Amino acid sequence: MNILCHVGPWCVEQYREIAKNVESSARIDMISGFKNVDKTGFVNHYYSLLKEREPLNDFSISQEVADDIIARCRLLRSLDKKIAMRHIYCAHVAIAKVFEDTKPDIVISETIDQYLIDLIHFECHRLNIPFVGIVISFINGYYRISAKGELNKYRTPSNEEVDHTIRILSQASYKPTFIVRSSSSHIKSAMIRWFKNTLRIPYFIVKRWVSGEIYNYHYWASAVSALNDFHIFPRIFLGNDKWKACLSSSEKRTIYIPLQMFPEATIEYWCKNLEVIKYQDSLISMVGKLSKSYNIIIKEHPNVIGLRSPNLYDKLLKFNNVYFASMHIDSNHLIDISDAVLVWTGTAGFEAALRGKPVLTVDVPYYAIGPKFKRISKNTPEAEIDRFLEEQSGELTYAEKYALVSNLLSGLMPGKYINDSSWSPSNPDDLNDSANIGKQIRKYVCRL
Repeated sequence: MNILCHVGPWCVEQYREIAKNVESSARIDMISGFKNVDKTGFVNHYYSLLKEREPLNDFSISQEVADDIIARCRLLRSLDKKIAMRHIYCAHVAIAKVFEDTKPDIVISETIDQYLIDLIHFECHRLNIPFVGIVISFINGYYRISAKGELNKYRTPSNEEVDHTIRILSQASYKPTFIVRSSSSHIKSAMIRWFKNTLRIPYFIVKRWVSGEIYNYHYWASAVSALNDFHIFPRIFLGNDKWKACLSSSEKRTIYIPLQMFPEATIEYWCKNLEVIKYQDSLISMVGKLSKSYNIIIKEHPNVIGLRSPNLYDKLLKFNNVYFASMHIDSNHLIDISDAVLVWTGTAGFEAALRGKPVLTVDVPYYAIGPKFKRISKNTPEAEIDRFLEEQSGELTYAEKYALVSNLLSGLMPGKYINDSSWSPSNPDDLNDSANIGKQIRKYVCRL
């Protein structure tokens, strides 16, 4: 068996450990956008193609596919269209050469979050090669295999597992581990986040040129994102408790909108509709529509405080009936006191549905199943939304909760996947976790 892994410097040994547990005798090749990590010749070939003056056409990629790749990638969509197209063509030709040389039977990667991985996935699809994208889950103790956020069902969870998960998720204090880690001190975390982002601008601009890797996605996209997020005065003390009195004296229904991180794969690649991945524009459009008839409570994502531009908050607060909740207010409490929740792909939608709340979505989240979910747009009539909220208010039966959770668990794999670069080959637990992932990937691929 030949296994091709897409890696960064932070996960080379981790993915090697995963791959060798898929098949101990497999040939393992590492493709990367980092010159010192890539062992396939991809980077050198890619750079050499970019230097050629002659126009390059890659007829295996249609304009429709290329446009989709550009729209979803935070780096490519910041470039001139012709330049972005040239990067797509050159990168894909280089990737196709890697596939020709390594002849992979399977490709293992992080879930798609940039154009190089998107192109690798495209080549896998073109050649009918399994692509395994690994991503953490909001249910602690699980991860899943997904290229673009889709739910790939591969097992039937036991009654005990489903029952246990329902009990855990129903707890008011439940939070995913990646939220718990970031919420110990919002003020301190926000200032550190803002300071680091400010430093990222000169650091990654210089890094691109000093390293000699001016087209390194990580360096280039990091500089672009840091510049886009730059602002002098971070908004840390966001929201207050005044909304409580406003809601108590209002007859309007209340819709809770938990903000998502952006740019982020969960929006850019998990939403099928390209219009809604323009997150800030679609958010402002939806809030403008809904605030005419409903009270809107907004809560910032705890991992974003201090990073997002205050301009977005100011635009949202210009609408009537829009309130920001303080960071100390638990998201589950806001779900409980609201009549509905609006999400793009955020996990608050699942948590709300499990608690019996109607969930409005702008796309189709991977976990959405059953009558509690309704996709809306800025053109959805108010009467239609009201009818949905009226019909779907009320607790779920246990059978309905079971169906919701069982459907989700069917696409989750038990185990721990580390994606924060803390994985260590000297940690026995990390090695065991990677061995478990590799063995489960082998079973998953065998079922395809």
